[in-house]
Amino acid sequence: MKNKIALVGILFCLFISNVFAKSPPLGTGALVPTNIMLMLDNSGSMAWDLSGNQLTSNSFLNRPTDINVDSKGNIYVWSSSNTVIEGKNYKMLVFNPDGTFKKAMIEYNQSGQAYFNQTCGKSYGSNPKFDIHNDQIYYLDSGFRTSIHVVDLNGNCIRTKQLDHQYYGGYWSPYMTIDVTDSHIYLGTGRCSFYCYNNAASQRDGQRAAGSITILNRSNLNKITSFGGQGSYYQHNLWADQSDIAVSPDGLKLLVASKGASSVMLHDIYGGGTNVNNNGTKVGGRPNGRPNQNYDRSWWKAWDYGGSYPDYHYDPYGVDFDSSGNIYVVDGPKHMIKKFNSSGTYQASYGSRDCWAAGGDFCYPRGVFVDNNDKIWVADSSNNLVKQISFNNSNVGSKVSTLSTEPVSRMDIARKVIKRIVSNTELTSSANFGLMEWGHPYRSIRWFAPYRYDTWRYNYYGTRIRVPVSPDGAKKIFTDVDNVFAGGGTYLAPALNIAKNYFANGHSGFSSPRIPGAKCQSNYLIVISDGVWASHNQVRGIARDLKSQYEIKTFSVGFAVSSLSSSTKQRYVDLAVDGGTVSPLYADNEAEMIAKLTDAIKQVVSGSLTFNNPAIMSDVQKGDFIYQSTFKYSKNTQWEGHLKKHKFDSSTGQIGATEWDAADKLNSKSSSSRNIWTAGIGIEGTNNFTTSNRDQLKSVLFPDNLYPTTQSAPTNNQVDGLINFIRGDDVFDEDGDGNTSESRHKLADIYHANVNVVGPVDGVSNSNDGTVNFDKKTSYYNYLNNYDNFKTGNSCGEACNARSEVVIAGANSGILHAFDTRDGNELWGYIPPNVIGKLKTMITNKDNASNPIYGIDGTATIKDIFFDDTTDNVDNPRWRTILMSALGAGGHGYFALDITNIKSPKHLFAIENDTFNNNVKIWDSSERVREYGYTPGTPMGNPEVDYQKLGEAWSAPYIFRIKHNGKDKWVAAVGGGFNGATNPNYGSVVYIIDIEGEGEILKTIEITDTNNSNIVNSIPADLTIITADQTQKANYHGAMIYAADLEGKITKINATDIGNMFDQTVLFNAESNSSNGRYIYNSLEATINNDKLWLYFGTGDKHRLQTKNSNVRNRLYGIKDKDFPSHRPVLPAGDVSQCKTGKNNCPTDNDLGWYKDLDNSKKVTAKPTIDNDLVYFPIYEPLDAAKICDAGNALLYSSNSKCGDATFRKIGSGVLSEVLVQKDNIIVGISGEASKDSDLKSKDNLVSLKSKSKKTDDKIIIDGWRQLD
Repeated sequence: MKNKIALVGILFCLFISNVFAKSPPLGTGALVPTNIMLMLDNSGSMAWDLSGNQLTSNSFLNRPTDINVDSKGNIYVWSSSNTVIEGKNYKMLVFNPDGTFKKAMIEYNQSGQAYFNQTCGKSYGSNPKFDIHNDQIYYLDSGFRTSIHVVDLNGNCIRTKQLDHQYYGGYWSPYMTIDVTDSHIYLGTGRCSFYCYNNAASQRDGQRAAGSITILNRSNLNKITSFGGQGSYYQHNLWADQSDIAVSPDGLKLLVASKGASSVMLHDIYGGGTNVNNNGTKVGGRPNGRPNQNYDRSWWKAWDYGGSYPDYHYDPYGVDFDSSGNIYVVDGPKHMIKKFNSSGTYQASYGSRDCWAAGGDFCYPRGVFVDNNDKIWVADSSNNLVKQISFNNSNVGSKVSTLSTEPVSRMDIARKVIKRIVSNTELTSSANFGLMEWGHPYRSIRWFAPYRYDTWRYNYYGTRIRVPVSPDGAKKIFTDVDNVFAGGGTYLAPALNIAKNYFANGHSGFSSPRIPGAKCQSNYLIVISDGVWASHNQVRGIARDLKSQYEIKTFSVGFAVSSLSSSTKQRYVDLAVDGGTVSPLYADNEAEMIAKLTDAIKQVVSGSLTFNNPAIMSDVQKGDFIYQSTFKYSKNTQWEGHLKKHKFDSSTGQIGATEWDAADKLNSKSSSSRNIWTAGIGIEGTNNFTTSNRDQLKSVLFPDNLYPTTQSAPTNNQVDGLINFIRGDDVFDEDGDGNTSESRHKLADIYHANVNVVGPVDGVSNSNDGTVNFDKKTSYYNYLNNYDNFKTGNSCGEACNARSEVVIAGANSGILHAFDTRDGNELWGYIPPNVIGKLKTMITNKDNASNPIYGIDGTATIKDIFFDDTTDNVDNPRWRTILMSALGAGGHGYFALDITNIKSPKHLFAIENDTFNNNVKIWDSSERVREYGYTPGTPMGNPEVDYQKLGEAWSAPYIFRIKHNGKDKWVAAVGGGFNGATNPNYGSVVYIIDIEGEGEILKTIEITDTNNSNIVNSIPADLTIITADQTQKANYHGAMIYAADLEGKITKINATDIGNMFDQTVLFNAESNSSNGRYIYNSLEATINNDKLWLYFGTGDKHRLQTKNSNVRNRLYGIKDKDFPSHRPVLPAGDVSQCKTGKNNCPTDNDLGWYKDLDNSKKVTAKPTIDNDLVYFPIYEPLDAAKICDAGNALLYSSNSKCGDATFRKIGSGVLSEVLVQKDNIIVGISGEASKDSDLKSKDNLVSLKSKSKKTDDKIIIDGWRQLD
């Protein structure tokens, strides 16, 4: 099956006159990046909160008393005192998993009737505890009666009930503590001194005495029973004045903490959860409560702070269990947390006596919560903080982290939004960004600026360009914007004059970012302000001049200006109109600002396109056919994709007639007749993505419960609209005919993703193929594990050796399509769970438009593997055909399917790294999602899920076997992905993923950055993997891995059973920096020459193809790994000083290889391809400045693989894809027009020509047509 070869066509083409969600491809005139200057107001009011209040405290938490965590890792904090945010009083604050503030909820009920009638979703009483169960919040609210309220995670009421009070003597005792299990709700009473006792005479209205536990039915909130406390009048009630209760994870133990009795008691729960043994076991000292006269002389021991009596409690305010049954107690007056084992025996404590002393750990802590990952959270009440604590294996306590509870200013939010914008590669890959701060026109002006707590400060810089507009501007802004502070006046006119001079002729030592004569280049200012600027008429005049004289348009963004009068806000309207962007953008919070800025940048359009519609190819050649994906670019709608099957004559190289176009087939079907499915909504089947499942789909389509254009909860019609749009209805009226129920073009662009042909099971099984390493090969593994039985069996839903043949392709609609190769009809479409939440970004404010997105934009790998995919805890491996795909620019994630039965695929796992909310999500084979929060740069406590460094998943997974603990294990190796050369928090790693472990990490390999490179490093390229299947020299189990990164390093990683597993060394350094543009975006090609492993690669900034200056000096390389197949440290790393320069200067055995300088700012656009003794490099050559808006030359370099001397061939205009070699034919895709040379045969955007290579026996062989290398 060696004739089944895969070809990946990866083209990255950038801006001319537009900024989009997706980079418009070559062929549209979209070659020159747009220039965008972000202009951030630094006036004094930017230091206020969103409601216009000055910040006067170091924390917006106000006496926190309890904590809980939801299934996504978000942290919920309850405060005994009201927390004031944006002028409103709240009881609960929510934090993201990384500890940053998210939102406030459960508003304080100030109604005069609240004492008698509590309101669900608000709170009147001072009840200090709450609980979260199944992502529903349960809390108590006391007035004349106590109510129990149940709300969702957004504070919306689900159900509520008013409860009867418990009494002691003639006084009522409200419920103050709560814990919730699957079936029951446990409530404890408070406000009862240690004199409370359990006596029938103290009952009133049939209720138990105070100091009791009440159990409710969770489903209907009805009371089941109550239990009185332990003790008598003389021993006192050890359940008196309860401060907290907790039920163990298994539901069999109950902790009761009493500050009235200074005790913690451990009780058994039985009777299906409805009975409590009130003769419990003490946890810690002093079981008999506080002293009564001369009864107990040990009270003083409670004040012992870790000396002879560390286990004695004074006021135990909070208790909880971990997953092992260990018990944690926070003692308020002792300012500490204590750990006890499951039997109640003291183990350790953490804290200090004097909370006000320097270094004091706690000050009157009031609550403790242990989450599902055994993270310990403490409500440090008097410090107004929440802290995460840990005890190591030696029971030594330490602080792990603290929630970010500093009050948030407008400037804080603006900086965060800008960092998100400049780290969004969907935007930065197509634009050059700069940053300007503006306010007062002069430096060193003293100005009252309550940036933090009513202090005076200097605004040293007033108005200035901080970061000039440049290709690496986004990278610089990401760190520099943190140094913009508020303080000063609001003077926009001087800032606009500086911007005008800068774009016209340069300013402050910075040259103009405009390309002379480049009419295709767009230039924008984005003015962000919260105030009312002076000299408005002057501002309007400058904005008009910018537009009319220099074609520079201005956006006006009003941040937190809703309280301004309409006449005042007219200034923002005037600026937008005069600046040529028509309407201002208003945002009152972070989410709105991100949504509106991103949407505006995506939809910017100015100037006309200059070239023909493009067609980017990604092809698979099989037998007498070629499958080619093409698409037509559109400015404000989804791009029109096509997938065609062509006849191919390998003897002549002629590309023949089109058999079918899957797009035409799909358009002939109604949207309702398609089978589209997803995972993780609780409903299975290959057609569950329908409006009938709206309720299940709503929460995953809109995970933040906000509709993009309204920033309010989506209506049912809006949810249905998005579902139907994805299925293929013209819901957003893209064609402008007023009909929103008709069909639209249903197949989106297949841009950077491969297409794959999957059919009958036909792998090779061989007991000995005669090679020296036969026993290391997959064919031998297949033989040992009865692969032939799989091939001839019926586990594929049909005979596996006659399995239906399909072509599988990921499209940027977010759908992975399966098309029948016979007729092109769609069998099914799959939306992965790590993509579905992105679909809402297609929605835009613009009429008759939608935002084209990156959905499934990465390459899939398909492999037959032998593993146990069952969940019965019995080792029962079997053969399955697995598809694993990268998301590419569509996201920081991968997903996997079991496609053994191609007509009935199954979800296997999915991975997502949410770099904005700082959490990792993993969906397992049962479609259950687990979420893990993290703090960037801090290793997670669960290394097997620590994907925090996974960038945009450009790296195609390579599936292979390694020896792990002496056994074969199927893994996938991937690079860390792309970070836009901006964000240092992710991308510079290699992951070894355990496929059998449903996507968990087997090993994370950190790639060391180069000290002398100014590139923010990452690994977007596919890894190059050498296994025993590819060469006889690889006489090992596992693989040798070669990773190429942005800063020009080639890192060699040992994943074999020889030497130390996962050792790494830098084999070569291309000495790249942002000036010479010598980035490595493409993977390496490999071959064996003269018994040595050679690696071939080239450099070039794919995101700046049209950049042309003398500093850009890219290169082609052919280097040897002299140690292969062994792995040894290379010190120092190789460089060009050990290489020769090609013709008449060929490398000797002692040299490392060869290199060739590329002149005229040429750049490599795709992976090289070996063809016998030749290696092909696709090259792009930009034109001179006078023709900067025209597509450059598409060149094919044919280099001698051993020496590097090359011949050059112009194939046409635009960008070339990776080359496909079929027999003596060369097939390549081109984005522009092909040359008219007689020996070039072309159809659509495919070009075929004859090879001139000479045969050699040294080429590395790809074994297995499904494995894409």
